[in-house]
Amino acid sequence: MTRIAVVLALAVAIGCYSKPQKPQVEPLTFRQVQNPAEEMCRDDTLSPTGWFNVPVAVFTASTVELNGQPSSERELATWAHDYYKAKSEKALWVKISADGTVTAERALTPLIRTYPDLQLRRVDFDFRCPKTDAKYDVKRCAPKVLRTGKTPSHIHIHPNDKPTGHIPVVGFNILETGDVAGVVLKQSSGVREKDNYALLWVKGGKYNSRPGCGVIESEVGVTIDLY
Repeated sequence: MTRIAVVLALAVAIGCYSKPQKPQVEPLTFRQVQNPAEEMCRDDTLSPTGWFNVPVAVFTASTVELNGQPSSERELATWAHDYYKAKSEKALWVKISADGTVTAERALTPLIRTYPDLQLRRVDFDFRCPKTDAKYDVKRCAPKVLRTGKTPSHIHIHPNDKPTGHIPVVGFNILETGDVAGVVLKQSSGVREKDNYALLWVKGGKYNSRPGCGVIESEVGVTIDLY
């Protein structure tokens, strides 16, 4: 009886033992980027650039690269903490080599757990931003004035004005949309109202749309003749 009891006890103990299970890795979900040049290679004014303007992580079998620099899983996590804490929309563009899946999963899974709303946008591993100086259509990209601001009907010279004898010169930027931005007075006429009208005349301007042509820095001397 004693021998049978020992055998049964061992059988029960063996049946209760199970090997420790490996922690399950949550599958990562990627959104494939359909037009990477449009999405990744344009600056704040939508002008094309020869470099990425979004955060990009690159993974191979043994390396992690972040924004063009060698990195690591820990450095990626530290960067994400600083970068995404003030972002309402969180996105990371990802390039993974044929043998880099394990590295990517190991580095990205903790990020997804920390930031469940983080979007992983995958782009082909070999994608590079196209060079922007290959073709520049001078004729198409030349700005054309569609309208200007209003001109004044009268100007008052105030006692504190000190006319310089020069016309006001205004500097400004012409965006690809045709809108005017960055308007600044570069040379004063010494007459406050004349300078203000010159600024308003430039600010009220509108040019033709020139997508892909970049921002043009310009300046104009504004002559205001009143009869």
